[in-house]
Amino acid sequence: MGGNRRVILGAILFGLALVTEKGTPVAEAAKKILPKAEIDGLAAALRQDPGRFFAQPVSFNWWLRGGEPGSGSDSLKFSSDGGGIHAVYIRARFNADYKPPMLSEQFAGDLNVKQATGILGPVLDSPLFREELPQEQKPRIADLQKETWEFARGAVALEKTLHEPFPEQLASGRAACREAIEYLTKTGQRTVRQPKPPSP
Repeated sequence: MGGNRRVILGAILFGLALVTEKGTPVAEAAKKILPKAEIDGLAAALRQDPGRFFAQPVSFNWWLRGGEPGSGSDSLKFSSDGGGIHAVYIRARFNADYKPPMLSEQFAGDLNVKQATGILGPVLDSPLFREELPQEQKPRIADLQKETWEFARGAVALEKTLHEPFPEQLASGRAACREAIEYLTKTGQRTVRQPKPPSP
C-alpha cells in the first residue's frame, strides 16, 4: 500500500472513530480496577437476581476500533432505567459515496434481561476490572485493534482500554456483544448519522 494512500485511510479511520466516540459517554472518574470483594459482590448480585440488578441504573459500552486501514469501528452500549434496557449499536465504515467518505449507522432497540446478563456476566467474572492486564500497554506495532469496556452502576464506574491480542478470558463477553449487535441490526431502528451528499 502506498504511503499517501495509507495516510489518507488513516485519517479517514480517525474520523470514523470520532463519529463513534461522540455518541459514547465516558463515566466520570472511572476506575480501571475494583477491589475483589466489590466486583465479586456485583457479579453475585447479577447472578442471583438479574431483574433486580437492572432495576437500578446500569450503563455499559463496548467500543472496538482501529486495525488495518478500512476496518471501521463498532460501538455497543446499553443502559437500564428501571423501565427496560435500551441499547444502541453504532457502526462506522469507509464508504466513498459519502463526504467525508464514511457511513455511520445507528441501530436502536431494547435488550431483554437475559441478553444484557449474557454480556455483563462474563465481563464481571473476567480479570478485566480485577487486575492490570498486559493488553493495557500501548503496543509499538501500528494497525492493531483496540477495544474499550465501560460499566457503571450506582457509585461504581469502570473503564479500561485493551489492545490486540485481546485476552481470551473476554471471548464469551465479546461473543455476547456480537450477538446483541446482530440482534439490533435485524430488529432495531436504523438511522444514518450523516447525510449522503446530493448527486452532481
